[in-house]
Amino acid sequence: MTRTCQTVLLLICVCTLSEYECQEHVAENAPTTPGASSTQQVPPITMGYDKDTQEYYGGFRKPLVDYDRMDENAKKQHYRKCNVIVDGIPRRENEDIMQVVELIGRKLGYDYPMNVVTAAHRVRLAIPHKPEPIIIRLRSPGIVEKWIRAYRTKKLWRENWSMNEHLTKENEELMVLAKRWGRENNIRSVFTKNCALYYQPDRKDVPTLIKNREHFNWIMQHYREKELNRTSQLEYTTQGIHSTVGSVAS
Repeated sequence: MTRTCQTVLLLICVCTLSEYECQEHVAENAPTTPGASSTQQVPPITMGYDKDTQEYYGGFRKPLVDYDRMDENAKKQHYRKCNVIVDGIPRRENEDIMQVVELIGRKLGYDYPMNVVTAAHRVRLAIPHKPEPIIIRLRSPGIVEKWIRAYRTKKLWRENWSMNEHLTKENEELMVLAKRWGRENNIRSVFTKNCALYYQPDRKDVPTLIKNREHFNWIMQHYREKELNRTSQLEYTTQGIHSTVGSVAS
């Protein structure tokens, strides 16, 4: 392929990406036109890990998704990829849930947030006197990421409400365990992205996907063995230094 062809292909890719980002930006910040369709589909953003090819996408390992072979938890999580869950906002009498969602979107900094909202509802809880969480379904996983980033950037947790990705119960429990393990082992970061759980031991490390509970158990065991080897090597090196210093002193 000639250098000219390579340049043309690169320009096409850049223009396509720019057009896609502009479409999302316009949808979030432009008023709804009467009669216009609000169900425009935006291609989902997939982030994950392919152990065979070790391919990368956006700094993360790229997955191979076979929906026919997904287990039940994976299918439930895939359906939730376009959802955010908002907790801590009390229900008001005769509440219009879409007005509440619009207020949330405006707090995030969007003038017309309802252009990217497809549905919303509250989840009934068995716990009395606790505000029912709000599930907001957005147009794409990319918009979910933007909303959560805006929530964190504006530090809206100071208003005593939270916004997170909508995880299944199984993945929520796994995240709690992983975060606890991360704190106990000085792991730099344990986080979710596109409803997938990652951990990053150090700043220079590439975030690694935690696939499920069994995989997490393997990660903990592997990390424990690695730390034991590192400690043993450090002790061996320290003993060698002390021996050398003692010999020189003699």
